[in-house]
Amino acid sequence: MTTNYLRPLLWSALLVGLTVTSCKEEDKTDPPPTRTEMLTGNNWTRTRIEIEPAIDIDNNGTQENNLTPYFAACDLDDFMNLKTDKTYIVEEGPSKCDPNDPQIIETGVWTLNSDNTRIALTGGGVTTDVLIKSISSSQWIGEEKFVDQGVTYTLTTTYN
Repeated sequence: MTTNYLRPLLWSALLVGLTVTSCKEEDKTDPPPTRTEMLTGNNWTRTRIEIEPAIDIDNNGTQENNLTPYFAACDLDDFMNLKTDKTYIVEEGPSKCDPNDPQIIETGVWTLNSDNTRIALTGGGVTTDVLIKSISSSQWIGEEKFVDQGVTYTLTTTYN
């Protein structure tokens, strides 16, 4: 007779256990950061600068694509900070090429286009339009085009 009384209690306990586990809240994940969130809040330094078509930057008869070695370390450590209020600042890095240079190199405003694939930087009376080739919270690669003496060049810059 005790088993007849225990059976409903066991079924009730089992149902309560199933109900509790089936109502468990699913793991919530945060949405991935937006491009604006990835671009802002970092001090971006240039780590690689490439040009296409290649140029003979040092006039030694050899065409170069990677321009990074031709920049002084005191220029490569300069950084750009894009702010959430859509302004930006470019500052001297830890080393200055000339100790008398001002700390702030340039200030301006920035905008993303409607599909977040291009960033326009406007400072010093000039607007630079940059295609965002790839982006993460720790690196982005921008591509800009310019024409010099009838030749269209593509400058690709990696920022970390």
